[in-house]
Amino acid sequence: VKFLWAIAGLFFLVPFGAGAQQSSSLELSMTYPKVHRRIGFQYDGQLSKSPDLKSTLYYSVETRIYAQQLSHAMMGDKLIGSFTLPDSAQAFALVFKDEETTDKNNGRGYVYNVYTADNLPSLGTYASEAVFYGNMASLFGITRNFDTSVTLYEKEFAQHPDQKDIYRNEYLTAGRYSKDRITVLGGIKSKWEQMISRRAPEDSLIKVYSILSNFDRPNAEAYKDSVLALYPHGLLSARDKVGGVFKKTSADSMVDAYNELMAEYKDQKPEDIL
Repeated sequence: VKFLWAIAGLFFLVPFGAGAQQSSSLELSMTYPKVHRRIGFQYDGQLSKSPDLKSTLYYSVETRIYAQQLSHAMMGDKLIGSFTLPDSAQAFALVFKDEETTDKNNGRGYVYNVYTADNLPSLGTYASEAVFYGNMASLFGITRNFDTSVTLYEKEFAQHPDQKDIYRNEYLTAGRYSKDRITVLGGIKSKWEQMISRRAPEDSLIKVYSILSNFDRPNAEAYKDSVLALYPHGLLSARDKVGGVFKKTSADSMVDAYNELMAEYKDQKPEDIL
């Protein structure tokens, strides 16, 4: 009983429609969800009366997603519960499912952004939200939509350009399957040329090269040559040669080839090469 009234009290602080973020069948007690604050929810969707219903919180930290099983109870004709987002959370989703069905909310799921104390979108919230619409979308009851992911990444980058370095690979991957594939590729190619001209660190170039070589396979060798021209004895060069080690026909010759490779690339870590 104390649990029910404690959760219900979160909603009585402000009237619905003015102070609660809403969807057709799920209401939150905060218009601007924040970390380290108790957030109540009321759910009266298609599965609310299922005896086997499970409610789960999924929250994202950059490109990683974590899960937390929630407790809930019936109050009247609604299921109610609460949760607290950890300080690291940047976006989150609530999922309601039983043994057979997930409430998909018409393919949209129940996905939310995280806000600052001033009710502004928190750093990384749009880019982190984009992860929910990618390859794991079905887990959250969402119809996979790479166009939505690209839009969210670009919204994040417009507000926080420094976030491009964190989410570049994910942005490119989403762009590869979106309707804006050509536009996304063109933008990354331009960025690539800038990175080459200013001699960006090799590890940064390799990350972008790995994606571009999949996006633009006819020019994959040209991208590789650009990196090798800047770093002729770098990590990419070492990886190019490591294949020869495993082509040796005896264990002794393989060991010798490996030692020669490590001697030639003594500035590189063996675990990075292999």
